[in-house]
Amino acid sequence: MSSCPKPPGIDSLWLSAYDTTTDKLNYFCTVECTNSYDNACPKGGVCVSAPKDLANDRIKNVCVYEQPAPVKPEVVTLSQNIMNFQANYHYENPFWASHVAYCTGTREMPMSYDGLDDFYGCMPETFGRENKCYQDYPPGTTATPMPIYYGEDEKVRCALVCSGAATGNCGPRSECMILPGLAQAQVGVCLYKKK
Repeated sequence: MSSCPKPPGIDSLWLSAYDTTTDKLNYFCTVECTNSYDNACPKGGVCVSAPKDLANDRIKNVCVYEQPAPVKPEVVTLSQNIMNFQANYHYENPFWASHVAYCTGTREMPMSYDGLDDFYGCMPETFGRENKCYQDYPPGTTATPMPIYYGEDEKVRCALVCSGAATGNCGPRSECMILPGLAQAQVGVCLYKKK
């Protein structure tokens, strides 16, 4: 009797699980597939001839699985490529998928300021008693989320403040726009131009 665990589907595929050693130090569990139904192996495995160091009177063919491709240590290139994909953050570009403004974040809507009619931002409602703002903004953004927008729906919303009360950089494809009416204070928020 083998001390190896049975793989999923072993009975329906006519497989056998055996323990074997290549030498006195190395112990292995193998799935023997010589008598399997149509050379089948569980979950994407392929039935092949057993390597010489595993083969014996019980083991002639084994199930093998493709090894995943090695990960290249190109972190900088990877992060630059990731920025081209839309992820679910708050304060995203409301025009990333269409000419109609649309936001994907929780409790978030596309908003525009009077006097900046062609510029919109995805602005989530504040949460908690202290009007807190979500801190999950797009990669490359260093602007500060602040509760400075009061919409027609009479809800306090957060915007990414990039000048005035706070400073920072807007994310890719957004611009730091100085708000009309607050021009003396030079308060700016990150907004996206309508397509």
